Order: sequence, then C-alpha cells, then structure tokens
Amino acid sequence: MRLATERASDASASASSRTTFALLLPARLLFLLQISPTTLGRYLDILETLHIVFVVRPFHRKIARALLKEPKVYFYDTGLVKGDEGVTFENACATMLRAEVQRRRDAEGQEASLGYIRDKEGREIDFVVCDADQPRQLVECKWSNVAVPGYLAATAERFPAARATLLVRHARHREQRGPVAVEPAAQWLAELGGGSWA
Repeated sequence: MRLATERASDASASASSRTTFALLLPARLLFLLQISPTTLGRYLDILETLHIVFVVRPFHRKIARALLKEPKVYFYDTGLVKGDEGVTFENACATMLRAEVQRRRDAEGQEASLGYIRDKEGREIDFVVCDADQPRQLVECKWSNVAVPGYLAATAERFPAARATLLVRHARHREQRGPVAVEPAAQWLAELGGGSWA
C-alpha cells in the first residue's frame, strides 16, 4: 500500500490543487495509481477495515440522471488529507456526519445512512443523510462562499421533508435563504446529536 500511496501523492502533485486522495472517486484513483478495479477494491477494503478511510456512496433514488456507481473516499484522520482548506473542511464534515449517523444507528435504532448526490452534469450535493432511504438532511460544505448553489435549492424543493443546509466555515451568523439554511459550520456541527437534523 505504501507504493500506491506514494504514486497517488506524486500524481496528485501534478494535478489541480483541488484534487486530493481523500476525496477522489475510485475511477480517478484507478487512473492515478494505474491498478485494476479489483486491486483498488481490495485496497479500499483493507483501508476501511483498518479504519483509515470510509466510503460515502451516492444516493440515487428519485434523482434524475444521478450517478450510481462512484463512491467518495474520506479519511477518518483529517491530518492525512492533502489539499486546500476546502477539501480538508469537507473531509472533516464527512467524518463528523458519519459519526452522527453511526450514533443514530447504534443509540436510537434508526436506519440512518450517509450518502452524496451527483448527477451526470457534474452538479453535486456533498452529503445527504437518510433515514430508511428517505432524505432527512441535504448538506453542502463551503469554506467561505455563502451563495446558495442552485442545485442545492432545487433538490431541497424536490425533497420538502429534508432540511437543506449550506455549511460555511467562515459564516458569521445563521440565515434562511428560501428552502436552504445557511449555517456557521462550527456551531451547526457542535449541535449534532442535539436535533440539528432530527
């Protein structure tokens, strides 16, 4: 695995600064590492078993033109993330949301799951939290941009039972913009478990 990680680091150094091992889709990893899909699957299984990474799979029910196959890979330890602040922030949010989903499964018996939405046009919502396959929370993470993405607003209108949240690392206060709540990330994430997406 060391060689594969070194190859990923070397290859990603020449890629855009937004590219990072933590957020790469398996198809991109195959290209960077030049390994077979079977080998990549085994590597990811090993890394998941060792609790180094976790996989967030796409949510696709009732989403027109949704991509079905490509999961995103995140590190449990955000110190291993290589990329800009936005990439590290998204990975940190993924880790905290995953922990909350797991807590809800274990402590409350919910059928909670964490996914993401991406369509064939490349539009994406970073996270969708579901209970029994029904979206309960749509979460988009931004470092500083408080502009609500159109795809998040449109998806929020398609799933009125789900709360849509734009988490902004450097937001100063909470505000509601149509169907989307713009939230300071630190405050919102600190309230997980206290009903922020009950």
